[in-house]
Amino acid sequence: MAGTYSDDEGQQEVSRRTLVCACVAGPAMGGPLFGMMGFGLLASATLVLISSPLTMIFSPVLFSAGLVLMAAMGGFAVAAAMGLSGLCTLGLIFQQLRSTRPVGFELPKKASWIWCG
Repeated sequence: MAGTYSDDEGQQEVSRRTLVCACVAGPAMGGPLFGMMGFGLLASATLVLISSPLTMIFSPVLFSAGLVLMAAMGGFAVAAAMGLSGLCTLGLIFQQLRSTRPVGFELPKKASWIWCG
């Protein structure tokens, strides 16, 4: 491995040149990253300061929009439950049509529970 050498005990030591290069490369790479991190913090703090009064002004609108969003999510949940129930019903119908049992034969509760999960 370049930049290292072994001493008498077999341990590897780093040469001075490698150490100097690492000390120069660290700030050269970390400096811009640290600057971008500071800029991101400054931009976030500025946006929070600007948006705080706007949140207070538009809070009635945001509250009602949140209620509408919750109602829409509830509607989708009910629709999904109805769809699952319909699929279970269709599965039971097709299972009865494939079997040799007469039409109108009711499945025991255990069998319907296994089919619909």
